[in-house]
Amino acid sequence: MSLETVLKQLQFPVAVFACLQAGSVFYLMIYFDFLQEKYKISDEIFDWFDFMLNACSLFGILPGFLLKWLNPKKSAILGGLFIVASQMATALMVSSEHEKIKDNPAWMLGGICVLGGQGACLVFFSCMQALMNLQTIQSSHVIATCCVSYYLGADSFIVALKNGLFPETLFTNFVMSLAIAAFILTLFNSLVITDEEDAQGFFGKAEALTKGIIYKKTNYAHLFILAIYTMFLMGLYFMDVMKSTGAAWTLSFLIVANLLVPLSLVWLLDSERIKTLVGEPSDIEKKLSNKGVDLEFSDAAVRVDFWYLAICSCIIIGVSRMFDENAQALGLQQDARQEMIEDTFSVYEVIGAFVCGMVLTLFRSKFRPSLMIIYCALIGCVGQMSMIYPSAMGIDAMQFAVATAAFSEGGLMVSLASLVHEEYGTENFGILYGTFLSFGAVGLFALDEMYFPNIYDWYSHEHAAKVNGFTKYGDWNKFLFGSLSGAYFICVLLALVSHVSISRREAADSQKLVMVKF
Repeated sequence: MSLETVLKQLQFPVAVFACLQAGSVFYLMIYFDFLQEKYKISDEIFDWFDFMLNACSLFGILPGFLLKWLNPKKSAILGGLFIVASQMATALMVSSEHEKIKDNPAWMLGGICVLGGQGACLVFFSCMQALMNLQTIQSSHVIATCCVSYYLGADSFIVALKNGLFPETLFTNFVMSLAIAAFILTLFNSLVITDEEDAQGFFGKAEALTKGIIYKKTNYAHLFILAIYTMFLMGLYFMDVMKSTGAAWTLSFLIVANLLVPLSLVWLLDSERIKTLVGEPSDIEKKLSNKGVDLEFSDAAVRVDFWYLAICSCIIIGVSRMFDENAQALGLQQDARQEMIEDTFSVYEVIGAFVCGMVLTLFRSKFRPSLMIIYCALIGCVGQMSMIYPSAMGIDAMQFAVATAAFSEGGLMVSLASLVHEEYGTENFGILYGTFLSFGAVGLFALDEMYFPNIYDWYSHEHAAKVNGFTKYGDWNKFLFGSLSGAYFICVLLALVSHVSISRREAADSQKLVMVKF
């Protein structure tokens, strides 16, 4: 077995590590408060940097065009170097006393946000497109589920790693270690990630359908590891032991276990033995083999489902990230409530990505990605309605609202990745998926920087004292969450129209195929 064959089988676990590398940029936000205090940056200016890092990690149009212009390998390397630069610059700002940095900290912070966010997009998009090209549309849902879940859960993993295994390590040393690890991983990406079809790889000259089914079934092992990882992460959240040593070791072991899947296949199985696992393709597997035709952006842009789903992304992602950005205000100025909102957001966006991806993987004949987006919007709508009258709920209404919003965002990101592959192909995957996420950045700007601050200004008379946020529930939450519920309901309607449009187009295409065969 050639070295090239082995490297192709390592592409999936390396993509998992790369998505963790991409998501690691969100960990840097934890120490932004320290930088604010050190460099005496006002709250008004500093709020923009929190927003900027979040927005740059969503604004995927430029990374999408770079991905098309370069290729997944070069894009992953470039994105990895961007991430390394942002991590090293953060460590430098924390430890340095240089006068030039003290005089112009905003420029350096802005560079960290842009390099880190856009680098994360490049690596994230590159890994998904490369895997989708290699493993065909049959594995699309598994690929999207694993990549999105690990990308969104990277900050929780790194927090557990830092506090569980390296509690005494200085932040500067820890971030420099992350930068070194990211650089090493970038070198691995240069060896492993490819944009080539697997014509004569581990499975020989198999047909595209057969090859896709084989990859999908072998990737179930990665999905099983992710299932354990997600359930363990959820258990740690409910038991409030996210920062224990045992948690850090367990999560690390589960991440590394992804390496054992391709290595065990190479060691235990030959190509003929693996082919016997395929069996007779199911109807949905045959049906999917006719999808995934590459479209240009101009062809996708004339379809009503593209723009309607972009608006859904704008609202669902914008609302979810608004909770994380305004955790202190929404937590009624209580540290415990603020931490609850931040932890709930971090955990439930991973749970949403995993659950929705698992449903698409196992029940694709019943649930197509466009239908899953409808359910994501419905779940988010129900959660926001609970905060209109929080005292009437038998549970913590704010926690429920955050959990459902984060769940919807995670599920949406997986569903959109699968939908792009099925409906628009992979040639312009970065541009099309990046456009959807860019609308999420627009939604974040509209809700976090414009709408939510005005809510406080309008309802500031409810406060006994002027404070930077809310201290009790009242008219403000009725207005805010009532309007958010209405926005989610609009998403339900738009997603429903998109689903009907896609279903009718698919039925028409199927009829054409029948007529051609006849």
